[in-house]
Amino acid sequence: MKNDYLIVRTLRKVEFTVFCVDADQKQYYDKQFGVKLPYSSGQQTKRSIMESILNVLNLRHAPIVYNFEVNKDKLEQKEITQPCDPTYTDQLIGGWMSTPAKKGGKNDGDDEVVETTDKNAYKRRSPFSISAMTAVHPLLASLVNESKMTFDRTDSNDEIMVVRDSKGKEMNEDAIKAFLEKSNSKLTKRKLIQGKDRANGFFKLDVAIDLRKLFRVPILLHDMEMSEDTTKKLKSEGWTEINDNLGTWLELPKKYHVQFAEAIAWGIVNWKITSNQSRTYDAMPVLSVAISHRADEIPNVIRGEIDEIDGKIRGKLVVDTNYPNTKVYSTNLLKGYLKDAETSYTAIDDAVNHIKNAILDYYGSNDKSSGDLELI
Repeated sequence: MKNDYLIVRTLRKVEFTVFCVDADQKQYYDKQFGVKLPYSSGQQTKRSIMESILNVLNLRHAPIVYNFEVNKDKLEQKEITQPCDPTYTDQLIGGWMSTPAKKGGKNDGDDEVVETTDKNAYKRRSPFSISAMTAVHPLLASLVNESKMTFDRTDSNDEIMVVRDSKGKEMNEDAIKAFLEKSNSKLTKRKLIQGKDRANGFFKLDVAIDLRKLFRVPILLHDMEMSEDTTKKLKSEGWTEINDNLGTWLELPKKYHVQFAEAIAWGIVNWKITSNQSRTYDAMPVLSVAISHRADEIPNVIRGEIDEIDGKIRGKLVVDTNYPNTKVYSTNLLKGYLKDAETSYTAIDDAVNHIKNAILDYYGSNDKSSGDLELI
């Protein structure tokens, strides 16, 4: 039986860091165990994986058009426009959605509005299904509150002190002195900064790859994924027409398969969150990678259990290598948390090669040589 899906679960150790910097650390409440837990959204993890893949290939994102419209002196942001073109790697792997766009205007010297509509909407579901990065178990992760910090320049004489009155007007030196004497206060070069919540613990991330669509785009007469012009362009650039029991597809040229498979495998295993604040960097090292075609086994391989110690319920990390259809690769770091863990110095490389070979075997490309990639 040909397996159309590949599922990968990674286990990471996170220490005193933040997943999101636009606002406070993202968190949710686990009702069963009564704890608040940090998480990284699926959107953030997908973007991090995609950036890692593009970095390996030395490619850029597809060009995106951000549309704005002036309406009664107000600037309104409209839908973005994507090329819907799988020759851009992030479009092939990440998918796209383009809705019909309306365009309005006036003819020169005419008050009549001219409006045209693109009647076609194109949508490609990404062959990647990516979860949020969440705690392996509610008792194996936590939110740590960072105490108040100080921005201190008391030992420097280069800073400028500015004081403004209630109307926002800058006060002169005499007015400042008079106010400080009257209010019995003083100016300081020390600023207290409120601490933030930080993530800590063991976290898991799941990626399911639809191998059928990874290097292929279907040619459909309804619910089209791309325009007829794009289809003609792909054929002219060497994309091969494939027919199977699911229909007709255009497949990425074989010369790209090895390089793309290597980049995808590396990105899934070694992605990094790139939105960390500089003062909260954490390597978030990979402890284990579980790879399988069986979605029912993956959650059991890397899991959490509960244990009672001195009358208190505590979480227990489990990495189970006994499932017959799942291969587990664990780094030596795991021995710091599981004494009898089966680890390897080459665990990361072995996991990457496993994913790469699974992709190439599916497409029959394992014995093909790759060509040079062109920067798009």
